[in-house]
Amino acid sequence: MEECSGAKETPAIKRLLDDNGALASLMTGSGAVVFGIFEAEGPARAAAGALQAEGRQTYTLRPDRGGARVVRAGR
Repeated sequence: MEECSGAKETPAIKRLLDDNGALASLMTGSGAVVFGIFEAEGPARAAAGALQAEGRQTYTLRPDRGGARVVRAGR
């Protein structure tokens, strides 16, 4: 769905995540969310800060037993 969604911001968001150290960056389903997977929290926070500077809503999550836990939400 990523290639045909028509979401014009997706490539720029993925590039920003990748430039900040994401091991992978993808769009979910039909485009509700673009996410990056990071090895460490520091680069994830840096990417979130860069996205927030563009006015984008962000959530930094960490794996937790049974799912993920919000570490920081920002806008």
